[in-house]
Amino acid sequence: MADALETFGTVLKADMPRDAVHIACISGQAQERLQPGQHVGYKNGVITTAGDKIGVIDPFISGPIKFGERCWIFLYPRTVTGLRHAWEHPDIKSEESDVEEDPKWDRSKPWESPAGAAEYIAREAINVGVSVPRLMDGARNWITTGQGMYMGEQEEWLMDEEKFWKAYETVSGQKVREDQYESFFRCAC
Repeated sequence: MADALETFGTVLKADMPRDAVHIACISGQAQERLQPGQHVGYKNGVITTAGDKIGVIDPFISGPIKFGERCWIFLYPRTVTGLRHAWEHPDIKSEESDVEEDPKWDRSKPWESPAGAAEYIAREAINVGVSVPRLMDGARNWITTGQGMYMGEQEEWLMDEEKFWKAYETVSGQKVREDQYESFFRCAC
């Protein structure tokens, strides 16, 4: 009779006895909003829905995982070798560090890598309800003229200004003074 690990990911044809298994997992940082149980990929310590999928977000988390938060990926059954609390997978480096050595990459700050920064800005544009070009134009206007971006009647924007401005610098190549690291949104009030 097959054990549980051999049958995970399939519909069971018969009742099975209870079992306990090892499941390969790796932690990473969400590059976008993710849901528990969502099929995801992994590269350089970052979890994404782009590219090949290698597993699912920890299905035991009770709510969504926000951009930048860390969580477990449970790797698909039967895709790793040597499952003894230390394992190998063809899409994950098996060196001491799972992150490829790139002097510009900081796994704790994906918004500071070019791809991570672009993704961060895209997510912030969605969060505040504007297009990426409008958000970038508003930011550019703020740092060159000091004029804020009119946002109608909305009074609050959930954005980490420091992270946004660092991502803006990475994407635009334009240096922003630290005293400008604040919200550039303005309401009609």
